[in-house]
Amino acid sequence: MDDIEEHCPGFSKLQIPYTLDKKLSNVQLKKIEIGSIHCLFLTEDGFVYGVGPNSSGQLLCYDQNHALHRENVSVPTLMLWFVERNIRIRDIACAGWFSAFVTTDGELYTVGRFGSNYSSNEPVLRSRHRWSVSIFGVGNEHLLFQYDPIHGDQVYSVGSNRHGQLGVRGIVYVPSATETHFIDTLSNSRQPFNFGRLTKVKGGNKFMVVLCQGDVYLAGNTHELIPHRALASKGFIRLDLSRLGTAIIKDFSCSWYDAVFVDSMKRVFTSSSLHATDQTLWNIDASTIAHPMVTGRAKTFHVVDTSTGRLFDLHLNDHNKSLLKLEEQKTSLEYCQLLDDPHYQVASYASGYYINMVLLRSASSKTSLNFFVSNLKSLVSCSILGDVAIVFDT
Repeated sequence: MDDIEEHCPGFSKLQIPYTLDKKLSNVQLKKIEIGSIHCLFLTEDGFVYGVGPNSSGQLLCYDQNHALHRENVSVPTLMLWFVERNIRIRDIACAGWFSAFVTTDGELYTVGRFGSNYSSNEPVLRSRHRWSVSIFGVGNEHLLFQYDPIHGDQVYSVGSNRHGQLGVRGIVYVPSATETHFIDTLSNSRQPFNFGRLTKVKGGNKFMVVLCQGDVYLAGNTHELIPHRALASKGFIRLDLSRLGTAIIKDFSCSWYDAVFVDSMKRVFTSSSLHATDQTLWNIDASTIAHPMVTGRAKTFHVVDTSTGRLFDLHLNDHNKSLLKLEEQKTSLEYCQLLDDPHYQVASYASGYYINMVLLRSASSKTSLNFFVSNLKSLVSCSILGDVAIVFDT
């Protein structure tokens, strides 16, 4: 603590731990994010902790000499760089090999690697000075965002554009905020992507997906997702959702190679299976799940019930990318009962290459959640929980 205080005067007055390796009584987590293999934890007070491999500097961690390093981080460690500069974080995102942060002032920072382009060890400001970022999202090596409505609805992009995933034509790497474009598949015309406020942004290995006013747009190497792959490498194109009828998209997520959606009728489908000719295989009925939300790992997808925390696997037909079934992950009756307690709710969830993570929050008091954590610790020997290394009792 004395060493931290020397470099960050006033740190002790914040009364927050430097690492999350013990029971916490004064930290409340707000959001969790997972990249390929590194994780970020955002607190309600705007502090960020990181854990995992750090070969690209994506965890912004100091060594004993207070120098930024690229060694692995074994326990969730505070990103002191922001604290030293009195910067608080409003939102976070994890890409394959970089991390992204939006501050409470709306500034967008990244740290880590965009494709073959490394940033310095310190975070890089990607947004315009005094322009506030409203919403953003990441793919493996790229980033998309939109400023607040005061500055219009234009969508901007940063990072690797090797496959056209930024909606920018003819540029392999975009180092600073650049306007993205939309391609009309009927007229083949190109125009600025500024149709309205974005609802969600998420990307895969070589593509990006955007939800905007009920419409879904894609850009990049999308040969497995849509038939207009040549146009998608030049700008964003609109996904044909006519098959949904009057239903609307409620949520979506991306793996490295595909995107999965859930609509207002609780149908789950991938963008590739949306074009399947067999009516019985293009979607899965998730109506028995109270509040289904989707999450993607590198090559697989899951459905999370945000009412109970239960996790379901999506099984795909590898030949035609159609959906086959939805199967709950479970090991025992005791485990399922553990995830059916009305006193807590799912606050955040994320998936990475090897990791699924659910952040639970007590809806009333800590009694129920403490009971849940104590029972979870006793069940870590179960196969589904065998890789649980840390449990935060927050």
